[in-house]
Amino acid sequence: MFLRFRGSGQNQLRIISMFMRSIQLAQSYSRKLTTSKVITSQANQDDDQWYKAKLGRIKRKQEKFQQDDGVPVYLKGGILDKFLYQATMGLSVIGLGLVLHTIYEMAVPKK
Repeated sequence: MFLRFRGSGQNQLRIISMFMRSIQLAQSYSRKLTTSKVITSQANQDDDQWYKAKLGRIKRKQEKFQQDDGVPVYLKGGILDKFLYQATMGLSVIGLGLVLHTIYEMAVPKK
């Protein structure tokens, strides 16, 4: 490997040593990432607890949405779902009215 650096010899040695150190770090991290050893730590245990709590919330929501109580699934989310449904229906009616108005204006010429 032929490298040319401008500057004093100390700067060149410093740059080369930093370069070699970065290569060593990259190799050591790649070895740690590719090991088959199972690492258990407090962080992994916290992740497991978080996962179990999240799974419990998902199961409760599934039970709520699968109940046969006559409410459509798109309204089972609560008051926000009801509001979004009504807003969507309202905007659809307004849009349909505007389309019909535009068609009427195009069909009947102005005098």
